[in-house]
Amino acid sequence: MSEDDEYRGDFFIFPVREFASIIGTAPVAGGRRRVYISRCLESPERWVLRRKQRFETVCEETCLDVSSYRRDFGLLDGSA
Repeated sequence: MSEDDEYRGDFFIFPVREFASIIGTAPVAGGRRRVYISRCLESPERWVLRRKQRFETVCEETCLDVSSYRRDFGLLDGSA
């Protein structure tokens, strides 16, 4: 994930049983999945995994909302 003036890095923790299907929504380029997680400009607390490389609007067809996985440390100790 690239940095900007407000953002300096983060953690996304995905449950292993969901990880393959989540990554499977990423676009394919050159025979490989291109996984891009981006912060929404209009809603900086919202994070999405891009389903398409290029798009005009953020919607279910173009992006998968992964905000709930951001800093979800409860998954690590089983409390989530």
